[in-house]
Amino acid sequence: PTTRADSISVAWPRDWLKAVRGVRRTGGTMVAVSDEAIFEGGLLLGSYAGVFAEPAGAACMAGLMKLREEGTVAADERVALFVTGSGLKDVEGAAMAAGAPHPLPRGEEGLAALSRLV
Repeated sequence: PTTRADSISVAWPRDWLKAVRGVRRTGGTMVAVSDEAIFEGGLLLGSYAGVFAEPAGAACMAGLMKLREEGTVAADERVALFVTGSGLKDVEGAAMAAGAPHPLPRGEEGLAALSRLV
C-alpha cells in the first residue's frame, strides 16, 4: 500500500473479513480512491463543512464523490460521513489538502479580507 493517508495504509487490514461481510450484509459497496481525490475531499470538508480532517479521515468524502460520479449515489440522497481522524492527527497531510496558507494582514484590513472569504 502506498498512500499519503497513512492511517489506512496497511497491506493486510485487521478484520477485513468482518468489513466485507458487513458491506455485503447491508447491500453496501466499497470503492478505491486516489490520494488526489482524498486531498480534494479534505479540502471540500474544510471549506464547506468546517471539518478539519486528516487524509485518512477525508477518504470517506473522496469515496462519496466517486460514487456520485459513478451514479451509485444520487444527488438527492442523504449520506452520513464518519470522519474518523482530525487534521491535528496528521497536520502535514491535512496541509497538503488545504494547499498554501493565505495569511491575512492584521487589523481592519485583515478583517475586511476575511469577511470577503466567508
